[in-house]
Amino acid sequence: MTTSPSDAPAVDAAASGFFADAADLALDEAAEDRGPDTRTFDRHRVTAVLVCHDGARWLPRTLDALAGLALRPARVVAVDTGSTDATAALLAAAVDPEGTGLAEVLTLPRTTGFGAAVAHAASAAAPPATGAADGEPATGDGPVEWLWLLHDDCAPHPEALRALLAVADDSPSVGIVGPKVLGWSDPR
Repeated sequence: MTTSPSDAPAVDAAASGFFADAADLALDEAAEDRGPDTRTFDRHRVTAVLVCHDGARWLPRTLDALAGLALRPARVVAVDTGSTDATAALLAAAVDPEGTGLAEVLTLPRTTGFGAAVAHAASAAAPPATGAADGEPATGDGPVEWLWLLHDDCAPHPEALRALLAVADDSPSVGIVGPKVLGWSDPR
């Protein structure tokens, strides 16, 4: 049975140690066994799209997790779909286009679904076309563009993006990479 964040009890991460769970420890131990991954993944350009809808309860943890990433996306774009709680204020406070925070916050109607919000953010965050003239094929010499889809109730492990890009780097034909997703109330 899936529980939504609104059904889950509030969690005091610092007091409970909730986020230092078995999955995090297993990921940390696996990284220690392999040694540090020193690749820079320079050929990859990641835009994180953070879709938010009445997520003030979870958003501080999400923003902290994004700030704590060992390898950060080139850009983070948030989309607020008409939140009626403090989500918009939390996102506005996190905007830092020159630093490591959100590059921008887009606002869409409350009825906007996740897919439409992602499509809008992807369109707004698309890099300018370069290299080939209209109608000419791209050369493939540019960066590999990725969208990292996130929701206001996620808290990526500090090594999550590095691990995802390692898979993509090791298997260039891969077009979609996904993490193991753990529940807030049952982190198994």
